[in-house]
Amino acid sequence: MNNHIAYFSLSLYRICWLALGMACLAPNSDAAHREIQMGDALVFGLDPSWSSGSEFDKAFDRDVSTFYDYAYGSMESYVGFDHGTPSIPLEIHFTARSRYSQRMVGGQFQGSNESATTGYETLYEVKADPGESEQFVSLSTGTAYRYYRYLAPAGSYGNIAEFNIVAEEVPGPESLPQTPEGFRSVDLNGLTVFGLDPAWRSGREFESAFDGVASTYYDYKYGDRESFLGIDFGQAGTALRIHFTPREKRASRMVGGRFEGSNESPYSGYTTLHEITAQPEQRPHTIELNTTQAYRYYRYLAPAGSYGNIAEFMVDLAPSTGIGEPSAPEEPAPEEPTPEEPAPEEPTPEEPTPEEPTVDPAPEAPAPEAIVYPEGYREASVGGTVVFGLDPAWRSGREFENVFDGNASTYYDYKYGDRETF
Repeated sequence: MNNHIAYFSLSLYRICWLALGMACLAPNSDAAHREIQMGDALVFGLDPSWSSGSEFDKAFDRDVSTFYDYAYGSMESYVGFDHGTPSIPLEIHFTARSRYSQRMVGGQFQGSNESATTGYETLYEVKADPGESEQFVSLSTGTAYRYYRYLAPAGSYGNIAEFNIVAEEVPGPESLPQTPEGFRSVDLNGLTVFGLDPAWRSGREFESAFDGVASTYYDYKYGDRESFLGIDFGQAGTALRIHFTPREKRASRMVGGRFEGSNESPYSGYTTLHEITAQPEQRPHTIELNTTQAYRYYRYLAPAGSYGNIAEFMVDLAPSTGIGEPSAPEEPAPEEPTPEEPAPEEPTPEEPTPEEPTVDPAPEAPAPEAIVYPEGYREASVGGTVVFGLDPAWRSGREFENVFDGNASTYYDYKYGDRETF
């Protein structure tokens, strides 16, 4: 008897609901949006469900035998998830509730950037019975969305077994790497140089590689890391040559070191210009470069285990691309004068010209040999006078023109002390 009464009551409940809609369910009509965390995903939907075990999270449990079953058939309902960041949807994957796939007709898959409940745009509408197998819908939108949901039509009880979106992350703007620990830059006699601190001890900071003294050197504190030092020329310039001197008795530590150029920052975006692949001799070295690419930043990247050791480092830029005043343009070498041939004598008017004896022409003088200028030779105009000398100077402001400027406090200081100069 009790079973009959229970069955009668349930039947009456269903009939009352079908006839009067929500009125009979007023005591339980607590429709509410709810969000829960499922693994790495934040999913959401409407409560209450028709019965325990058919809540909205069943649409995300990867089990096609479970499904979302909303309590109120006269209302639209939804299930969805928060992707966290906007993403471009590529495919919709969904599976209908078994034996109730027709309830999805009129349902819409949507995306929003506003919130989990508002601002939605329709991406795809189900216009025919999808059947009970998993469905794959390709999308062609270029719009990225953060929130995705399935909006179920009224009368469907929200029924859906599984729902997912395959989306592509929107690439964010590229950002420069963070400033390395210990990075420092300093103005040194008009030249901006940079490198990493701390040094092994006081007096061995990276500035020592730019002091023109081969007995001093950069000695980084940490041997298990790469380190670097370099020059910021303020604007891009094409490097003609690189000068370096190894630390005394530690030249082997430069093997694997690289000289590099960048236009991005003092510590990123570098391109290798030259790599040291064998132990250099203990003396000043010059590397001639064959590149047309201009860079603002030039550095020596020391390998791990080398403590950054280098005694001297400098880069020669092509004229007109260096810092400060551009170098005077090189004047063309004077053309060799062509020997003048004697002009033929004009006969005196009205007087017979005596016959000249035939004379064999003098043999042509041999062409003068081409002048071979030594490396670094340059000419410049100072006060209207052409002067000449050898580059490079030890540093900017000590070029050979100083000998002719009438200022006793300036002087010529050639870069290489082991060579003759003029």
